[in-house]
Amino acid sequence: MANNVSLPEFVSHVQGTEGKPVIRFNEKEIRPDGMAIGDEDSTTGASQNLIVQLELETSAGPVVYENVYDNQVEYEEDMKIIKGLLEETGN
Repeated sequence: MANNVSLPEFVSHVQGTEGKPVIRFNEKEIRPDGMAIGDEDSTTGASQNLIVQLELETSAGPVVYENVYDNQVEYEEDMKIIKGLLEETGN
């Protein structure tokens, strides 16, 4: 079973991994129900959420970070950390 952790905990797990850590990164957009494709320019103000998932394989099993972002600033700040981590590990 996966161990779900916060982003700082995930970074700590990666840094504590011996050898080259393998990180799987997945990001997808969730559109609210009823929002039509091409409705991006609508003035209705429909919010869109982004799901970010990171998975690290360890000897103790997978370590997972998952978050649903509804705040653009929080998303951008966390993505700086995530992109740095992926570049640092060559993933």
